[in-house]
Amino acid sequence: MAKIKTIMLKILFFVFFSTVPLFSQTIFLADNQAPINLLQSGELYIDHGGVESFETLYNSSKFLKTSEKFINLGYAFKSVAWLRFTINNDSNETQKRYITVDNTMLDTIELYKPTEDGNYTKELSGVFQRERFDNILHFNFPVELKPSESQSYYLKVTSTTSALFFKSYLYNERDFYKEEISRQLFYTLFIGAMGILILYNFSLFLFSRDKTYLYYVFYMIASLGQHQTYTSMGLYMWPNDMIKYVIEYESHLGIYYMTVFAL
Repeated sequence: MAKIKTIMLKILFFVFFSTVPLFSQTIFLADNQAPINLLQSGELYIDHGGVESFETLYNSSKFLKTSEKFINLGYAFKSVAWLRFTINNDSNETQKRYITVDNTMLDTIELYKPTEDGNYTKELSGVFQRERFDNILHFNFPVELKPSESQSYYLKVTSTTSALFFKSYLYNERDFYKEEISRQLFYTLFIGAMGILILYNFSLFLFSRDKTYLYYVFYMIASLGQHQTYTSMGLYMWPNDMIKYVIEYESHLGIYYMTVFAL
């Protein structure tokens, strides 16, 4: 009789854990740790209708493991990408990490992080959510874990003005700033190259009086302005509540001048 009970318990144990999705794979922190891809280390849920909330998805079995290195949903404006992951600090020191989303064109990014009283608080980032440009291009959320502390996080990513694609990584402080400096160097070279092209084509217009060069100059200025807005550098020039209108206005200007130049 005892053997039958043991066998039944093993069968129930197997059935339960083979049919119910397990919680996200735990990320263990270590000193000088390489960047961790959170998509491959967590669980993903795509809400195609955009109807779910944190309350309906908390501890939900809808999250599934994925082997994808990045998410690309295209121009699916009603779709929302949810990512769930657990970070465990099994060291004897407090560890600081940066949760990043690398597409600077995304509208809104929400991180739900646990508080000391057992509840969750929401932090915001994204093109429409930044109040000021803090000299960091990456959308990022710094988190700290005390020794032997384990915390679960929920990341929500939406976009209504651009394609919904992104990668998400967990960086230590050194690698985060190393990656940030590399990205800023690239953007500096890009802006410098655009500036040279603008001055060159404007010089051609002055000498030739051909309006085609002037239209091309206006197109590049509009494109550069839109690019600056998407990287949040535009917050140096206009307030956050105008960002959406500036993006639309610059997009229309860019298309108009590109069409006139082509004709």
